Amino acid sequence: MDWAPGYRELAPPAALRASVSCLWVAVVPPGQYRSTVVLPDACVDLIWEQGKGAYVAGPDTGPAPVTSPPGTIMAGVRFAPGAGGPALRMPMSALLDQRVGVGDLGSGPVGGLARLLPESLDPERALRMLTEVAGALTDDGPPTRWRPRRPGCSAARRSRRTRSRTTSG
Repeated sequence: MDWAPGYRELAPPAALRASVSCLWVAVVPPGQYRSTVVLPDACVDLIWEQGKGAYVAGPDTGPAPVTSPPGTIMAGVRFAPGAGGPALRMPMSALLDQRVGVGDLGSGPVGGLARLLPESLDPERALRMLTEVAGALTDDGPPTRWRPRRPGCSAARRSRRTRSRTTSG
């Protein structure tokens, strides 16, 4: 996997394609901030961030500005529209416009993810664990090897990040 600065989407393993739109990675270079506007896409993301751990980005109802500090490394699983609630076994209305740590999501299957996806995990391992977790949380079964996707998840999801800029800071 290429962990160079930037944002990349990867095709999910074939076994997960019914429930997962894509896997993704985002790396901010040291010494720079990255500002992005995330557009609503009816998807839910399970995200791991180095130094922070795992959290869920609920469905957005409007543009969500996000600024990532220098050196940020993230990996994520984007559940397909309608698949996040069943996978996480909770109504997504409870997570509208929110970013919630997995440890704060109760004692269900998602609550134990904080232990599986600690903040100190190696990014490559975090992406593998996210993929395995997505397979375990959905009815799609265990995943096989993932591969880079070209182009992005879809035209709609490519436009999810309408504006991205990197500034010195």
